[in-house]
Amino acid sequence: MKQENDFDEFENWEDDYQYITLNNWKGLVKLRQIVVLRNPKDITAQWRLGEAYVFNKEYEKAVEVLGELLKFEPDYIDAQHTLLDALFAMGKDETYFEWNIKPDIIKLSSEVLDQCYEFLRPRRKPICISELYCEFLVSTSYLLFEEEELLKSLLEDNRFIVDGNLLLPFSCFISVNRSKKHVQKCEIVV
Repeated sequence: MKQENDFDEFENWEDDYQYITLNNWKGLVKLRQIVVLRNPKDITAQWRLGEAYVFNKEYEKAVEVLGELLKFEPDYIDAQHTLLDALFAMGKDETYFEWNIKPDIIKLSSEVLDQCYEFLRPRRKPICISELYCEFLVSTSYLLFEEEELLKSLLEDNRFIVDGNLLLPFSCFISVNRSKKHVQKCEIVV
């Protein structure tokens, strides 16, 4: 890694990458603080500093930095989502923060399963759980559930067939159950 005085803002992604791959969150925070000091009007740098605080489990600092940013850029989705990460990590919810523009938050619900059904219904071939999950990720919404939670809910719903090894969720494929019976082809292989 470069020394502080060798800082080159156009090449700092390399240092960023090294800190992240080494899980050196304190180093990442310091690097991103330097970037913000050198470019105080750069909203991406401010967001990335807030993100580094979240990685380093300094949630209050993240809320402070991102809260200030969102005063001036209330619809900055990356900052909204990172602030939500910090709030949830602190045991708070979205109501703890006074939003100028409230982020859209999707909770795992029957509506989500209905959307999965509508997405899969016209398809003949099964798709992997990651692809189905990504259908929700491409929205600008904050997802309050992980792939594994979605998979579990799909398993419990008779409208879907889940095929694959549940210990390897990425290997599970989902399709619509076109028969009247509830059929699962899942296996739990140890």
